[in-house]
Amino acid sequence: LTLAGGIQTGALSLIASGGIAQPGGSLVADSLTGSAGAGGATLTQTGNRIGTLLAFASGGGFALTDAHSLIVSGPLTASTASLNVTGDLTLAGLVSAPDGLSLVASGAISQPAGSIVAGTLSGQASSASLNASGNRIATLSGFVTTGDFSLVDGQGLTVTGVVDPNTVSLAVGGDLKLNSLVTGGTVALNATGAVTEGTGGKIVAATLTGAATSAALTAGNEVTTLGGFTTKSGFALTNVPALSVTGPVTDGQSISLNIAGALSVAGTIQAPLVNLNAASLAQTGGTLTANTLSVATPGDFTQSGGSLAVTTIGGNVGGRLDLGNAGGAAIANAVDLSAGTGMTLADSGTLRLAGALSARAVAITATGALTLDGGKIVADNLTLIARSDTNGAAVFRQTGQTVIQPMTGATSAVLLGLQAPRGTMTLSGLYAPTGDVVLALGAGGVSGNLTVGQLLVNGTGGFANLTGRVASRTGTAAAQVSRILPSVAPIYELNGCAIGAASCGDNPSSILTNFQITSVLRPDILTLAILDLSVTRDRDDPTLTLPNISDRDY
Repeated sequence: LTLAGGIQTGALSLIASGGIAQPGGSLVADSLTGSAGAGGATLTQTGNRIGTLLAFASGGGFALTDAHSLIVSGPLTASTASLNVTGDLTLAGLVSAPDGLSLVASGAISQPAGSIVAGTLSGQASSASLNASGNRIATLSGFVTTGDFSLVDGQGLTVTGVVDPNTVSLAVGGDLKLNSLVTGGTVALNATGAVTEGTGGKIVAATLTGAATSAALTAGNEVTTLGGFTTKSGFALTNVPALSVTGPVTDGQSISLNIAGALSVAGTIQAPLVNLNAASLAQTGGTLTANTLSVATPGDFTQSGGSLAVTTIGGNVGGRLDLGNAGGAAIANAVDLSAGTGMTLADSGTLRLAGALSARAVAITATGALTLDGGKIVADNLTLIARSDTNGAAVFRQTGQTVIQPMTGATSAVLLGLQAPRGTMTLSGLYAPTGDVVLALGAGGVSGNLTVGQLLVNGTGGFANLTGRVASRTGTAAAQVSRILPSVAPIYELNGCAIGAASCGDNPSSILTNFQITSVLRPDILTLAILDLSVTRDRDDPTLTLPNISDRDY
């Protein structure tokens, strides 16, 4: 059937056992129905004006150009189908095109009913809302809108062409594979299966949200804000510019954020394992919850708000680490954690330090109990304080052998303290042979073994039952070269001798060093800004300058 002239009617029916062609003329009708054989139906003259496309079956392809808004009540079945409409396109019935469907409209495309069954879908419109639950589309090969684009697909979907609307919403009953650019102000990716990015896949969005069993978005994405995203078996995002997380982002196994720019967390991040890798890290609000938190940044990791609830934290911070002072930090274990310039941690709960810990200046407080579980600490200035719990008790434990050594200088200035009405400190093997060590006990007591460069004990009303080596001295000589504030008391002993006593047995006093701490240490307002332990040694000076520490500071 060849249509070369004009036809105008209310209802038009076109039936051919072969193909239907329209080399000229125009079709003007309220409704169109028909069928064609293997040759298909090509009705693409620009003067066509069809109001409603009723049932049309083609053994080949079907193409319709319509200079009028079109309602497809269908069913429309063809191997391939192309609808090009000036105005709005409304899909209210079945459109089946196993080999490909193209939808183009100068207005909006909507789908109040029916379904789309297509191997490939592409199109262009001012907006497109294809949200019927019966849709079955294998591949989205590109769709451009000036407004919003939404697609509900009852099966797995692969995106192979550029999707570029104002906002994008893809809801897929299966896996969602992004093998091409998806861009929008807001991009929402929802799948009952996995969301992945393959070759050519990339997301450019002001805001990304979604839900899936897992999400591996590891291309060079350009997302500004990560909103709510829920997964069960793994979430990973690689992003080039700075990223703000407003969340909630939750997963049942792991969350990995690999950001070339800065990462700012203002909402919830929750998973058993959380990996954060960015140019800098900042928590400004929300809640970050993990069994294991691994951090990597050449910049700072700071907390100005929100809460941090982590069983174990580890990693490397190239700049400054500051947690728990402006926000809340509850960290049970810090294992293999390093910072470049300074490390400040005010822990609202008990804390265990293990593995390698390093920073030029370290200031850590814990509530209730602070444990040094072996390991090695490299720092020029080290302050570790166990604060009182709600019952007024504090415990400082050092187990195994803990090695303390300076980062840049010849000595480390070390303060180990109890800040509680009742406190106990136990040392099983504190090894700081170049450390100038202060034990700030308050009214608490200390027992155990240590090896230190110099020793000052500050306490009253408590006790010390220590063994070990001070300034390479053993036995009673170690007690004599050590010092105590506010005064010598027999209950404070090192190697069976009162610490700082003029003599012990038949060994005279021997003063070898000038021990000076130039700052007032106030753990209740502990910050790196005021923490400045500065220890000087002068082995030619026989005098001893007492440090500026008094009982009121503890």
